Amino acid sequence: MKPKLKQVSFSKCWYCESKEIRADKAVDHFRPKSAVFESPSHKGYWWLAFDWRNFRYSCQYCNEYRIDAVSGATGGKATRFPLFDERGRQTVPGSLSSERPLLLDPVVRNDVKLLTFYADGMARPRESNKRLRNYRRAKISIELYNLNQSDLQDLRRALFHQVTERVQDGDVYYSEHSGGSTSAKTGFTRVVKELHEMIDQKSSYSMAARAALKSYKKRPWIRDILASK
Repeated sequence: MKPKLKQVSFSKCWYCESKEIRADKAVDHFRPKSAVFESPSHKGYWWLAFDWRNFRYSCQYCNEYRIDAVSGATGGKATRFPLFDERGRQTVPGSLSSERPLLLDPVVRNDVKLLTFYADGMARPRESNKRLRNYRRAKISIELYNLNQSDLQDLRRALFHQVTERVQDGDVYYSEHSGGSTSAKTGFTRVVKELHEMIDQKSSYSMAARAALKSYKKRPWIRDILASK
């Protein structure tokens, strides 16, 4: 299954979007197979150990408990699987409909939308109201998936800077191209292509690149790029 999961995810960790930067990849069990940190008496979701629907392609920094060498912060999913209400946790094979997971699931489209990224490289909840469910889910997922590990912050910060540089170049080319410059047209086409590649789901940290580009969405040519993906 690992090669197939790697192919489906474009070789990226499903949680943090890293490729080979952080570590070898592994197949994470979204619901832990042998123990659950939040429920010490739980034997784990052993019946899902070979269920492909419970597999997530993950890097070690997201999948395993780690200490950030720079900040000292801890993170990594390990056997964590918090629920909104522990009374709904399933302990034997059967329907999981009673469970309301706190962790965001990367295979659920609407879950992915609950995260956003900032120019300082930080991942943050898209929801700003700390009392709401979506804020809580995003916040705990950022912590447990280790999404603000210092290396990741550095990479995203650099990515935001690259997006800004491309947009600034694009503004110049766009203006000159409107005046009839052939060389400006070539330069503008190149910038648009580069920005398309940065937000393409095949690229590392494409969600952060898209967040960076959205800050310039008042520009018509940027809106066209965002609308095309």
